[in-house]
Amino acid sequence: MNKRYALIALSTLVLQAQSQEIDSLTTNTADTITQDTAIIHIDTAKATGIDAQIPATDSLIADEESERTGYSTYRFNIGANYYDLSELQTALAQNGYPTLDNAAIQFGFGRTTQHEVIVKEMGLTIHSWRNAKNAIRKSDLTGVDFSLTYGPDIIKANNASLFPFAGADIGVLLLKMSYKGIPFGALAQGESPEDEILHRFTLNGQAGIGFDIRALRDGFMPSIGFRVGYSFDLTQQSSWYRNLSGVSNGPAASTSGPFARVVFGIALPR
Repeated sequence: MNKRYALIALSTLVLQAQSQEIDSLTTNTADTITQDTAIIHIDTAKATGIDAQIPATDSLIADEESERTGYSTYRFNIGANYYDLSELQTALAQNGYPTLDNAAIQFGFGRTTQHEVIVKEMGLTIHSWRNAKNAIRKSDLTGVDFSLTYGPDIIKANNASLFPFAGADIGVLLLKMSYKGIPFGALAQGESPEDEILHRFTLNGQAGIGFDIRALRDGFMPSIGFRVGYSFDLTQQSSWYRNLSGVSNGPAASTSGPFARVVFGIALPR
């Protein structure tokens, strides 16, 4: 009996040992499978670039949000300027011609380009003074100039730009002195007065501030804004020309003064 019990006890110990060994093998196998699975996932991710794409996508989104978008805006502007024409007015009055106002309306067109924070503008502007008339004579003054300015955008918003600007413009002033009708006395004396057209070249510096706001949408974006600034006559000359010949003792016509414009445009993303 004792031998039987001893054999039973021994068999039980052997079975317990084998069971523990099986459990250990099962645990190790599971761990190995888990590690192998993790390695497979890592290798697959590296092979497909998934692990690199996820942070890269986040980075791209952040870059797109922080990157300044460029625009090309084709614009039309209308406004006014105020120049000191006192010397020209005196010369006209002394020769029997009506005097002109200092203020003129202006209108023009051009292009604004923005790359990152730099705003560049170029355009053609026409200045038109209201003609002045008296009983027999009329005075007209018109100016045309081409301008180029640069400035930094200081608010850095996709739908708006606020920028100080500075630059220069080159142009010409056209002064027309004409008769409303030929005086009878001149006809009686055999004279036939003719209209006179004088011109003078201009070179101005200019500085100011501009603002544009855009309607964000796909494709073209309507925009509206303003420009306010000051023009500086860099020549202060009194040299006028008639048919490309110089006119002596001509009056100065300063093109220094403030200006203001309202700007309408169509902006295209770049």
